[in-house]
Amino acid sequence: MVAEVTRHITRIVERDLWARAAGRCQFSGCNTLLYRSAVTQEAVNLAQKAHIYAFSESGPRGWGPFKIGLSKLNDVSNLMLMCHGCHTKIDQEDGSLRYPADLLIHWKAEHELRVEVVTGIAPNKKSHVVLYGANIGSEKSPIEYHSCVEAMFPQGYPASERPVSISMKSEHRDSSSQFWQTESQHLLKAFQRKILSLIEDDPCKHFSLFTLAPQPLLIQLGALLTDKMDVETYQLHR
Repeated sequence: MVAEVTRHITRIVERDLWARAAGRCQFSGCNTLLYRSAVTQEAVNLAQKAHIYAFSESGPRGWGPFKIGLSKLNDVSNLMLMCHGCHTKIDQEDGSLRYPADLLIHWKAEHELRVEVVTGIAPNKKSHVVLYGANIGSEKSPIEYHSCVEAMFPQGYPASERPVSISMKSEHRDSSSQFWQTESQHLLKAFQRKILSLIEDDPCKHFSLFTLAPQPLLIQLGALLTDKMDVETYQLHR
């Protein structure tokens, strides 16, 4: 006689699932926050508990190895926290082919390992991400924030969701005197307005500096920072 399989998931398993997922969708590349509305920022439960192997034998990916242990279908090892869209995606008609169990198990393990590593960083590793770029010849100097965050990890993590940008979007080339005058003045004013205020008012006094600019401007920035400030500098590797 086949044991009855139900959708019921215990509070203990649900709590474990939320903790392992850090309240985010575990579908690879989604990572949606599931306890707050992205529109209104109100607290709301957007999470769904998606089965890797289905609670129905005819469902997506079937019972798999749980066929001889159906009572384990609702264990945390067989569940993924997902938003509605991603849950629908893996359980659609061709979901078993596009999203086989091995792939979902891999995504789940990858997500949970990332949560464990990231939350394991000591709280004193916070650092203000400072971006400074200026034209070098005819080349612009775009600096991508998320790449900078990846470079910091796991030695540090951003003190804020947004970087401290002191760049100026200049249309001039570094061959003109106007370029040097405007860039130098902007750098001084941006430093005083954005960085000195953090030094004076913010409890975090560490800065991670990402720059791509002509050498004279970098020398000026270094002089403004002085050797009394706690600064980690990062170099662009092409």
